[in-house]
Amino acid sequence: MDGRMLKSKIESILLNFIVAAIAGFVFSILRIPLPWLLGPLTGAIIYNAMSDNRAYWPVSLRNLALIVMGYSMGRTMTIETARQFVGDLPAMLAATLLTLIFGVVVGYITCRKTGVSLASGVLGSMPGGLTQMLLLTEEIDDSDLAVVTLMQTARILAVIFL
Repeated sequence: MDGRMLKSKIESILLNFIVAAIAGFVFSILRIPLPWLLGPLTGAIIYNAMSDNRAYWPVSLRNLALIVMGYSMGRTMTIETARQFVGDLPAMLAATLLTLIFGVVVGYITCRKTGVSLASGVLGSMPGGLTQMLLLTEEIDDSDLAVVTLMQTARILAVIFL
C-alpha cells in the first residue's frame, strides 16, 4: 500500500469517527432513544449518501468496538440474573423460534414484493440485532448493506416511536 492510499484511509477513518461522534452527540442532545447507536449509524448513512467519499472503517476497529460493547453488556450479569434466565428458558426458546419464523416469512414477502434479494429481505426483517444483521450482511454475498441498514433502522425507529 503506497503512502497516499494509507493517508487517504486514515483520513477516512478519522472523518468517519468525527461524523459518528457528532451525530451521536446531536442525538443525545435531542434525547433521541439509543443516541450512541442510532446517531452514528444515521450520521454514517447520511455521510455516505451525500459524499463522493465512502466512509472507511477497518474490520479490526469494528471487532474491537464489538468486544467493548459485549463487555459492557455482559458485566451486568449476576447469579440472580442467571437463575431467572434458566427459569424462563423454555418460554424464551419458544419466543425465539416464533420470532425467527416470523422474520423469515416477512423477509420472503419483502423479497417477492420489492425485488430485493431474499438474503437482504430476511436480514432486514429479522428483529433484535441491528449490529449483528449488518455484520452478517457483510459476510453474505447476495445481501445489500444499504437495504438491510435501511430496513433495520426503520424497524428500530418504528418500535421505539410506537
